[in-house]
Amino acid sequence: MKPVLALTYAIISIVFMLGISFAISLRMPFLTLALAVVTVLFIGSGFVLKARMRKRSLSPTEES
Repeated sequence: MKPVLALTYAIISIVFMLGISFAISLRMPFLTLALAVVTVLFIGSGFVLKARMRKRSLSPTEES
């Protein structure tokens, strides 16, 4: 994964986690749950993207 993309994913994940803590402090359980789900899905998509990019870079190029 390119460093700029990794940094972007990290910053957005931190913002989502800050949103979770803010929702907890405001005692908004539905918003907390929604942000937690979004955060987990976002971080998971980052892992999937990283695996796909790594797989592409390691696979031999097929030329026809």
